[in-house]
Amino acid sequence: MQREPRDERGQANTWDTLGYAYHQLGEHAKAIDCHQHSLDLNRALEQCYNEASTPVHLGQTYRATESVEPARGALREALGIYLDLRVLNPEVERARVLLRELDGPPVPGGPDTPWPRCSVAMTRCR
Repeated sequence: MQREPRDERGQANTWDTLGYAYHQLGEHAKAIDCHQHSLDLNRALEQCYNEASTPVHLGQTYRATESVEPARGALREALGIYLDLRVLNPEVERARVLLRELDGPPVPGGPDTPWPRCSVAMTRCR
């Protein structure tokens, strides 16, 4: 693990990658803990892009454990941040697809969603 005091971004990315590895091994509880730790670090560092991608990974892991509500919450959180940042990438579509598969309410970012959705995130993440 990257432990240099000034490399907190690297630590956050390492925790997320470790969570992915645990997810692939089927050790979902460990994966959730790693993704959550990564998310906490990214929030503290105000790394908004990573703060959005980590909940997608967290949502995928919750989905694998059939924890539908936490999965929905994580995926909605990710989409909200991506929309606030005006980011369109494969993670956005992955989150939308996963939400549709979970039969949730309408997915944020649809045609009726105004830009920006959340001025707080826009201010905090500049």
